[in-house]
Amino acid sequence: FEALAKAYAAKDARAAATSYTADAQLIYAYDGAPVERHAGKKAIERSFAQFFAQFPDDDQLDLNFRVTGENTVAAAVP
Repeated sequence: FEALAKAYAAKDARAAATSYTADAQLIYAYDGAPVERHAGKKAIERSFAQFFAQFPDDDQLDLNFRVTGENTVAAAVP
């Protein structure tokens, strides 16, 4: 978690992707939005790059997790 949180704070997509295994899937499932699936480190890295690009350089991101269901964990970025 620490490495991923540091990658978020630095908005470093490559560092964030290294927290995932080669066969990992990153799934975005937000209320009212279509589900997005990103499979593998390269796709996950691209996803993070697109996400981080939405924020100005001086915006600070802080990563938090919360359990939303029996087998589901959601990341929150305040």
